[in-house]
Amino acid sequence: MPYPTAYNRSYDFAGWQVAAPLQPIPADRVNAELDALAAAVNTLRSFIMGAVTEDGRPAGEAPPGGYGASAFAATMLGLNSDTAWLSQLGASSYLQTLLSAASARALRDRMGAIFATATGSANAVTLTSGDGGLTLADGAAVEFITGSNPNTGAVTVDLDGKGALALTLPSGAALTGGELAANSLVRIIYSGAGWRLFTPPIVLTGDPSSALSPVSRSYLETVQGRDAGFRNAIYNPAFDVDQYGALPNSSANLYFIDRWEYVAGGGTRTISRIELTDSDRLALGDEAFRYALQVALTGGAVAVDYEVLRQNIENVRRFAGKTITFSFYARATSGSPFLWFDAAQDFGAGGTPSTPVSGIGGTRFQLSTTWQRFSVTAAMPSLSGKTLGSNANDGTRLNLWFSGGSSYTTRVPDPTPQTATIQLTGVQFEEGSRATPLEWRPHPVELALCQRYYYLFDAHAFGAYSSTGAWAVQGVSFPVPMRATPTIVSGTASVLNATDNWDNINYRGLRYTVAQGGAAGNFFGSRTGNRASAEL
Repeated sequence: MPYPTAYNRSYDFAGWQVAAPLQPIPADRVNAELDALAAAVNTLRSFIMGAVTEDGRPAGEAPPGGYGASAFAATMLGLNSDTAWLSQLGASSYLQTLLSAASARALRDRMGAIFATATGSANAVTLTSGDGGLTLADGAAVEFITGSNPNTGAVTVDLDGKGALALTLPSGAALTGGELAANSLVRIIYSGAGWRLFTPPIVLTGDPSSALSPVSRSYLETVQGRDAGFRNAIYNPAFDVDQYGALPNSSANLYFIDRWEYVAGGGTRTISRIELTDSDRLALGDEAFRYALQVALTGGAVAVDYEVLRQNIENVRRFAGKTITFSFYARATSGSPFLWFDAAQDFGAGGTPSTPVSGIGGTRFQLSTTWQRFSVTAAMPSLSGKTLGSNANDGTRLNLWFSGGSSYTTRVPDPTPQTATIQLTGVQFEEGSRATPLEWRPHPVELALCQRYYYLFDAHAFGAYSSTGAWAVQGVSFPVPMRATPTIVSGTASVLNATDNWDNINYRGLRYTVAQGGAAGNFFGSRTGNRASAEL
């Protein structure tokens, strides 16, 4: 295409005004000048459109990464012959005839990666493309699907017998193991004298979301899967809800903060909820963390001694026969002590329930003074052939062992009495084969979930009567239906000329009754800090 003709102004309007200041500028000359300018601009526009694409590339140059379809996709579409892709792009038969097989291959290679079949081993990959004409030039791309095993160290790739060349990370660093996941689609790019991993492998079997970015994976899991919004079966996972107000505490065999129970035999401990610092949140990778549970303990040395933090999840059928993952963040204030985990299936009470099954997923974790996230994946047994109790209090019990004697080797590996101070937060229990990001539910939702099992409330009633025998009542409705009819523990009492009691107790609420005493006149009753518990 010839270069556009330069635009030159034909009229001098400034000179016109000097020569004839009282005369208007001639419209015909203005129109002629503007027409000439428009013609020049349009010619330049046409020239640019013929030379450069809309995204700024020279006309005819392939976009970065080709025209969008990899050779793997081309194989699926039947476009891997030397000229089939040309006809699909609309090239004339004359152009197809002029292009030799070699030039057709070269152009196709620029449009995207060729697809090759992988054999050999995970660390020494042999690729066969069926297109031996691929030139090993910078930017040449190949896609292949890995075998059933990931790499365990450095990797070499031999394409079509051209020689085994090192495959490295994009930075040029050697692979060390696990970068090429099993059964994954991989794209590699030739660079210099070797191959480089171009994109993270895309897992084609198992859990395909593992290749997604953290943001995309989190969206997929929380919005589209695993009980959206309630992946985590642990309630109060970061210890934000504390209706009990019982910390610090040195006792055992009790619930001390919402949904968490500490059981022990032998040994001593001090349990407290600590405020996390900015450096803690930085190490945890999430500024939403506020609290951690701290247990400073000296485990008993007798074989049957133990120190266990646990949560009981309602309804043992919920996770039966499923793959589950348990995860948590933990650190030690000094040294490198252990935590142990096991799950148990408790079939409840009433009637003749089956014996509980414990030791599921038994694992030992070694801590350091740095915050780390630990996880274990296990298969929960089926309930086929099991009998549940009639009291509707069956559940899945999750146990974190802080110390244990040798009597518990069937529950966890190598239990050991220990003295340590351990901090814990961000506990998660979910269906699936890997730990997903900790689920944060709104605080009012987390509180309501906890109130199904425990509710802290006040009650007041008063009256006046000229004689005796009067009574006053207050109805108390629980904010959410409780798991079962709760046990009521009365709080601090303030009673005048009366007696008080609880009645009509059920899972939805109760009645506080104040009966006038022996004297006529005013009477009242008040109790604060009352506790309704339906914990498992």
